[in-house]
Amino acid sequence: MKLEKIDQFFASKKFAVVGVSEDKKKFGSTIYKEMIKAGCDTLPVNPNLNEFKGQKCYSSVYELPAETDAIVVVTKPKHSIEVVKAAAEKSIKQIWLQQGAEDKATIKYAKEQGMNVIYKKCVIMFANPKGIHAFHAFLSKLFGTYPK
Repeated sequence: MKLEKIDQFFASKKFAVVGVSEDKKKFGSTIYKEMIKAGCDTLPVNPNLNEFKGQKCYSSVYELPAETDAIVVVTKPKHSIEVVKAAAEKSIKQIWLQQGAEDKATIKYAKEQGMNVIYKKCVIMFANPKGIHAFHAFLSKLFGTYPK
């Protein structure tokens, strides 16, 4: 993964996190919270919630405002392909498949659609690297796995 692709993702104006959850054990809500802290204009998406952290929660990618140009996918891999297909239909080209959300078919499809797809990286390590995520970034740089 090239750092240029990650910078391109974060150059977006409006983000969505697909897979937010009221369950604090689920990582989608942590990603949402950290992206907000990092100053990213971020929308929550979950078909089972009307509101999340005081903000309207969208039930699908199809409902997102037209200006949404980047999506972080935090779903099970079997659902990720549908999220990416919906993004393609809405001309959303910036896709981050959070670790655990990706599979080969979804990555292949996103690439075939000309999307900037990022995978095998934790979005928090780049959006708001503090605490354990800053340490993770440090280790990644130390061991040469940090994108260049």
